[in-house]
Amino acid sequence: MARSRSSLVLVAVGAALLLAAGLTGAAVTTGAMAATPAPDSDAQGVTVTGAGSASGTPDVLRFTVGVQVAAPSVDAALASANTAQARVLAVLESAGTAGRDVQTTDVRVEPRYDAKGQRITGYLVHEDVRVEVRELATAGATISAAVAAGGDAARLSGVQFVLEDDEALRVQARQQAFAAAKAKAEQYAELTGRELGAVQTVVEDVRPTSQPYASESTFDTAAAAVPLAPGSAEVGVDVQVRWSLR
Repeated sequence: MARSRSSLVLVAVGAALLLAAGLTGAAVTTGAMAATPAPDSDAQGVTVTGAGSASGTPDVLRFTVGVQVAAPSVDAALASANTAQARVLAVLESAGTAGRDVQTTDVRVEPRYDAKGQRITGYLVHEDVRVEVRELATAGATISAAVAAGGDAARLSGVQFVLEDDEALRVQARQQAFAAAKAKAEQYAELTGRELGAVQTVVEDVRPTSQPYASESTFDTAAAAVPLAPGSAEVGVDVQVRWSLR
């Protein structure tokens, strides 16, 4: 009887070992299956670019107006320049130009020399202000009046139309650029037999607003209102977009 009990114990132990071995094997197999990497759909994608632009009518005119006076002495040159520039500023104010739209940009006193460059024969004074005119209908008359106030000493340069608030145009250009990029991406997805997935990255580059110049010349005198044409200003946006493919 004792031998029989031993045999039963050995059989039970053997069965337990076999069961444990089976479970261990299943666990290893399961672990191996879990370690197998799944395909990364995000790594399969397409990157394209798109460009968009929108244009609008400028709403501000900018120009630089000033005086240039030569005289035998510094005092005389500076006094004449100050008087002429004061007349220019007074005319700008009477034309309704706001104080915040008139800014001094240059005041210079330079010696003048003889033909040999050895002896000072006089002095040259420059005084300039940068002006913004928001009433474009009267901008030409404002320019003419300012130049006339400066007299023979007057100088005019850098006449430029500006679109001060271009955000609305930027929105339009951005929409156009993204639509162009998406059209390209959809075509590539079709060519590769895939479907366009989610957007992964977007990189935007805004091109500087193109501003038309009314004139780049310098005028010494003015008679009637300067004829001006505002033209149009353009805003450009470039985008680079990456979509996943599925």
